[in-house]
Amino acid sequence: LVPFTASDPLAPYGREIQIKRGIEHNGGRELVSLGIFRIDRTQISESSDGLQIRVSGGDRSVRVIDARFEEPYQVAAGTNYATAIEELVVVADASIQFDLTATTRTTPLLTANEGDDRWKLAQDMAGSLGHLLYFDGDGVCVSRPISSTGATAPAAQLVEGDGGLLLTADRVWTRESTFNRVIATGENTGNG
Repeated sequence: LVPFTASDPLAPYGREIQIKRGIEHNGGRELVSLGIFRIDRTQISESSDGLQIRVSGGDRSVRVIDARFEEPYQVAAGTNYATAIEELVVVADASIQFDLTATTRTTPLLTANEGDDRWKLAQDMAGSLGHLLYFDGDGVCVSRPISSTGATAPAAQLVEGDGGLLLTADRVWTRESTFNRVIATGENTGNG
């Protein structure tokens, strides 16, 4: 699993990983998907204790965040909110599936500038409906009404325990500062 080329399964260049959790009983397994995450960083550590591979990344919303507006964008007044959200998000990945709460409410004229965050605009639109917009465990873009009961206390917390002295050799792959597209804007400085 240690990546050596950009096309290896844990290399952070376009790969996703699905995390599942569940139980084993009566010789079978029941697993629930906790999420589908784009691999942004792979760290390999070798020590006397063995080889450790640590993978980190974000859910599918990072694709939408990375797909910033390339030019000014408008949502026409009177557009159904769910339709407007889908049109914003699908630009990042045409295969994204949606499960948005139906609504009859429509948008006012909304504008975004070149370089603005597409995901933030989509979340702002969902928020104006009183909804949360997120990607669920199966990677589906979902909007749901915000619960009126408020937040609940966590059922459990996982906390790191006491550590010790550990000597390691690390290797890190990251997709930071890698781009699929760059926008350059310039103007003539020689004219008055």
